[in-house]
Amino acid sequence: MSPGFFYLQPMKIKLLPLFLMAAACTQPQEERQPQAQEEASPAQEPEFLIAYNVLENQEADNYEVYIADANGLNALNLSNQPGVDWVYSSHEGRLLMVSDRDTNHRRYFLYSVSSDGKDWKKLLNQELPDSWVSMHPNGKTLALCLKEDGSQNLALYHLEKDSLNWLIQNETKLADPVFNMDGSRIAYRLLTNNTEELWVYELESGQTERVYQREKTSQKVSGYLIGPPKWLSENEIAFIGLDQGIHRILSLNLSTKQVSRFTGDDGVEGWFDVHPNGNLLIFDSDRDQKGNYNIYQRNLETGEVRPLVQTEKIEMGPIFLKK
Repeated sequence: MSPGFFYLQPMKIKLLPLFLMAAACTQPQEERQPQAQEEASPAQEPEFLIAYNVLENQEADNYEVYIADANGLNALNLSNQPGVDWVYSSHEGRLLMVSDRDTNHRRYFLYSVSSDGKDWKKLLNQELPDSWVSMHPNGKTLALCLKEDGSQNLALYHLEKDSLNWLIQNETKLADPVFNMDGSRIAYRLLTNNTEELWVYELESGQTERVYQREKTSQKVSGYLIGPPKWLSENEIAFIGLDQGIHRILSLNLSTKQVSRFTGDDGVEGWFDVHPNGNLLIFDSDRDQKGNYNIYQRNLETGEVRPLVQTEKIEMGPIFLKK
């Protein structure tokens, strides 16, 4: 990928200010929920842990993966080595991540690791771009992007058969696929020179539909216009997007194509995950706008926000992990 095309390079420290950059673009039309106060402690889900990425050494470009209890305590470093590990997904107590261990710096391959960090498995020998991966609800198939002849192609990887099924090929800037709740559709991002687009692939028919796009109205635009998607329901997809000059979590209604703020929060919101029960949101944020991203939790029923992980290091990209 081109070094200047940083939308697919979320782990580079020089990209951190992207959540703070202003841009002239179409704005969401309404707020979903009232703004919350950062004070209360919502109930935890003890059957889950959280995992997140930490910038251990900026000069060395060293990112490592941590897990912690649902309340952010008892953090454990699973990586403990130079280079880049970055967690993107989880399934049944195992983390799925891209890593450049055992190869050149920032040349990524797909790994699975146990929650104690002791059992590492390399899943594929084919190189991945810096892109999210997603596990099918059946736990047997991954949706992912793979590098091939200068393209970033959408494929299904069947774990039990150790086989690939190509869905879309010859796209240079396709990224961040994610299954919907029943595994029948995949949302993904498609980037062009002038637009960022959100598409949906229907597995049974093989049909694709562009469901949303935003045009770059200025060469000065920095950061996501449409970030990595997450399904909220069969008719709603959330993503990071620029809203009034900063990044917030936005929500797209697939029926009306209307975009609104997911939380109604006025603060910076970054990479995020929603708890399977729909009650909790975890996200990274530079809420004091000093460049130090930390991990926060929002109770989606009450709107209450509280910090989970706050250190002098930069923590980003949290996900939920089943114990």
